[in-house]
Amino acid sequence: RDNHHSPSAESFRSLRTNLNFFLEEANHQVIVVTSTSTHEVKSFTSINLGLSYALSGKKVLLIDCDLRNPKMLRYLGVKRPPSGLSNYLVGQVKVPEIIHAYADNEYLHYVGSGSIPSNPSELLSSERLPQLLDDLRSQYDLVILDSPAAGLVSDSIRLSKFANASLYMARVGITEKEDLKLVEQLK
Repeated sequence: RDNHHSPSAESFRSLRTNLNFFLEEANHQVIVVTSTSTHEVKSFTSINLGLSYALSGKKVLLIDCDLRNPKMLRYLGVKRPPSGLSNYLVGQVKVPEIIHAYADNEYLHYVGSGSIPSNPSELLSSERLPQLLDDLRSQYDLVILDSPAAGLVSDSIRLSKFANASLYMARVGITEKEDLKLVEQLK
């Protein structure tokens, strides 16, 4: 949500360009964004990377997959919808009920985390998730999964199995070298 001409916005455009070289196809990709802990700005990165792609005319869907401590919608500045990913995964709602348009950019859509479940890891392991991602992949140029920190729970490792790429956020002076070994577990 930065100014489009700021140094931060330019950094996300550079990240977008580098990802485009890395990804085999320019469209229909799924990217997981994770980190070691909650201090490495993964949600901020997910949102701004999504906005960068959306500003270039790509149709982007952001999904808050942090079913324990969701932050993405707060950072987007939108009201938390009554249902989201967790509600879909337990069969309470259908896909159109969880996808919302972002008011500031017609190419950006989002899915909130939904109700906080008692079994987030089990929900993210359900058969409904890969089916959902396959359907969404065909509708969007890019799907970005804002996942929980890999250093805290294994959800991002599960999610990386469905992705074309994983971004592991680290911060100089905060992320420990030992924690970077988690990167090897991501696809």
